Amino acid sequence: MEDINPKQEEILVAAKKVFENFGYKKTTLDDVAAQLTISRTALYYYYKNKDDLFLALSQYELNKYEQELKNAINACSTIDEMLVAFCKYFLPKRKQFREIYKLDPEESTLPFAIQKKIKSMNNAIHINILSTIFKHDKKINQLSNLGYFMTILTYSIRGIVFSSFDASTKQVENDMLSFFKIFYNGLLYTISENSAHRNSKDKL
Repeated sequence: MEDINPKQEEILVAAKKVFENFGYKKTTLDDVAAQLTISRTALYYYYKNKDDLFLALSQYELNKYEQELKNAINACSTIDEMLVAFCKYFLPKRKQFREIYKLDPEESTLPFAIQKKIKSMNNAIHINILSTIFKHDKKINQLSNLGYFMTILTYSIRGIVFSSFDASTKQVENDMLSFFKIFYNGLLYTISENSAHRNSKDKL
């Protein structure tokens, strides 16, 4: 996301308060303009409609989330600790986002185009963070297609979270950590098998 100017940040901070009060569905640009004590026309100069404003706010919040998640990961020394930190930060933030903007479990109160863009932004963050974590393993760091594997992992943990809506946060965290362990070991096995296959071909 491009850097935002002070006025845009002021609008986004105000918009967050309004969305928190009324939820995405009931919020109007008039509400946001009133919070800022500016005209709706002035608000249009920066954001053409509510969807545009909500996406900008989502990106603004996700940028902060990404930096905070990176800070949590950087405070760890092992991959296991990093994955625990990822779960402990990721799960509450996801729940908080739904509750703040009064979204239902499936986020169906949002237009599909917005859901798609927010999920894409989320996925990009998690693929990047998980890649950074797994690169701490020297063998995995050598994978040329690590991004591909991290994409699979990101979609997989979304599936775990989505299918465990009624489970406690602790249970979902344990499920995610168990899956991370299986995936991690699977990557190491794949690397080992590929290495053995290459050595076998070299001997022929």
